[in-house]
Amino acid sequence: MIQDLKVYQYKAQSPIESRTGGQSFVLKTCQRSITVSFRAVSQASEPEYFEGREAYRHLLEIICGLQSKLLGENEILGQFKKAYQQFCDHSETPNPLLLKLLQKLLGDAKTIRAKHLSHLGIQTYAGIARQMIKHKTPNSPVLVLGSGELAESFIRINDPKRLYVAGRNTQKIAQLADQFGIQAADYQDPQLLQKFPVIYNTLGSEASIWSGPGLEDWLSRPTTERLLIDLAKPSMLPSGLEKAVGIATLENIFEWGEQLDNQKKDQIMQARAEILECVQRRANNFTSTFPFGWEELRFA
Repeated sequence: MIQDLKVYQYKAQSPIESRTGGQSFVLKTCQRSITVSFRAVSQASEPEYFEGREAYRHLLEIICGLQSKLLGENEILGQFKKAYQQFCDHSETPNPLLLKLLQKLLGDAKTIRAKHLSHLGIQTYAGIARQMIKHKTPNSPVLVLGSGELAESFIRINDPKRLYVAGRNTQKIAQLADQFGIQAADYQDPQLLQKFPVIYNTLGSEASIWSGPGLEDWLSRPTTERLLIDLAKPSMLPSGLEKAVGIATLENIFEWGEQLDNQKKDQIMQARAEILECVQRRANNFTSTFPFGWEELRFA
């Protein structure tokens, strides 16, 4: 029952066990990692801990983007859905009560987002990055580095004629190029960075593209003609470089988003009020019957 629900929250990149035998659900994002279970979980580090109704409320706020630095952002919903599918696909005997709970969370989040949070504008990392580029270099070609969700969400909302994509996973890069009608660039090209005044990066510091002189050469461009948006966590930028002119980091994205927060305070308050009502309702009627199928809960 919901009073037995336990949520452990850690800092991003904390080493937590993902293989749980179907008894725990794990979600890892650039802002936090969480473990959700109906039983106590041994911990390697000291997490924040939520239990019962408070745990359900906290999870709903996470999925609705209300625990994000960028309030109302919707990338988290896609991350949660993907983690849910992985939990279903890779757990031999997933806990049916936990499956039921995760589906109720997704359904409740869908209702709350549609009712209160669907008109918050560009509250996504990709949307704000797009505004930054439009403000500074509206007509320049853009190199997208990476092939994950952050890269794809940016590609999806931008003019394909201006976009080039490169990354280590050449198969996924080819799929993105074909799907969105953009050009794939050669990740192994030592001159790759110098060819693009605007770079949207999702690759971390371990990526080989940052180990050569390419970044230094790119920085030699006039500051008015360059923009590097670095969404990697941890950042690939050398210490101190994140403050350089023409470079934007996740923190800059958050700051830009904060400027828009006052415009949406009423919607956020209404969403949080409905979350509390939802928690009360779930606490009263949550049962352990076997959940519906994933296809029945897929969102548009």
